[in-house]
Amino acid sequence: MVRAQGHKPAGAMSTHKSTKGKRGGHIVLPTDHPSLVRFADLLQLRSLAYSTRAEYLRYLRRLGVQAGVDPATLTEEQVRAHLLKLKTEHAYSPSSMRTAVAAFSAFYNLHVGNDWKLFGLVRSPDRQTLPMVLTRAQLVLLFAAVREERFRTLFGIIYACGLRVSE
Repeated sequence: MVRAQGHKPAGAMSTHKSTKGKRGGHIVLPTDHPSLVRFADLLQLRSLAYSTRAEYLRYLRRLGVQAGVDPATLTEEQVRAHLLKLKTEHAYSPSSMRTAVAAFSAFYNLHVGNDWKLFGLVRSPDRQTLPMVLTRAQLVLLFAAVREERFRTLFGIIYACGLRVSE
């Protein structure tokens, strides 16, 4: 069994990086449910990075605290409601939502042994941003600064193809 090292006494959970223990050290707290302790062992067996293991456990601890029970006892509908709350009320970023879904999927499908389809349904694509384009004034300055015809031709082709500054 994995034991906590360098953590505060039971009930005093800190989320600051400096209190998470040594890199690669143990990340289980004395207050964790037995299912989370076994899950931490599973994550270590799967050779996940320390930061990933810590994040997965953090998401599951938060779920357990908000539900007031061992996360292993929750139903698919309760986890679905929690994910919806993270996305709508707390406005989690797409990256954070993907991490939460991965943590819950690993816990409920791999560790607990459920076959929940919920995690395959959740989508959190990155926000699309419009590409940055040059203004007409910037284009005039660019073509005026290019003195050789061969380079002017190259920039003309690039502009005609619709390539953007970010490309």
